[in-house]
Amino acid sequence: MDDWPDLTRVDWIDLYPRLLLNAEGRIRRLWWSRGRPQGQDFVQRAILKALSGERTYDRQKTLFENLCQIISSEISHEIESYDNKNVTSEDQTVVNIGDYRGEIPDNVAYYREMVRSYLDFLGSHDPIARDIADLMINRHVTSSGELAVQRGLSVREIESGKKRLRRLTIIFCEKSKETA
Repeated sequence: MDDWPDLTRVDWIDLYPRLLLNAEGRIRRLWWSRGRPQGQDFVQRAILKALSGERTYDRQKTLFENLCQIISSEISHEIESYDNKNVTSEDQTVVNIGDYRGEIPDNVAYYREMVRSYLDFLGSHDPIARDIADLMINRHVTSSGELAVQRGLSVREIESGKKRLRRLTIIFCEKSKETA
């Protein structure tokens, strides 16, 4: 039950896209803490395991079904992995701005100016991301559920806004470095 067919004679032009579609369909339905992985990684890993003989071939199933089974197993291992389950959420570190409140007046003024310019930058690019950042910085609301309630949006819209916020924060930081 472990003799794989000659993989050099397989019609990969037909088989590979079907395997990729299968992998992407499975990945899309799952929650990934570190961002969604690419289906092609799982397909290639499955093919490598077949070539190396690490996985056995079930003659009762087609080549496609055997490879899909390996892909499914690899995705399950990845979703159950320590790295996927034990991650500090990026939501807590979207904006790394020091808290200068209650300090000497120059620091308070600097903090306020930094926050104001940051929120102005966000507002000129993405009003929803700006509102999310404002709630996170000024009211310490970080959970997507609470942000959704505060903004009157769905959690999905908030998550999408947070992703845009992260990208815009990187751009803002890069621009700030250039002007410093």
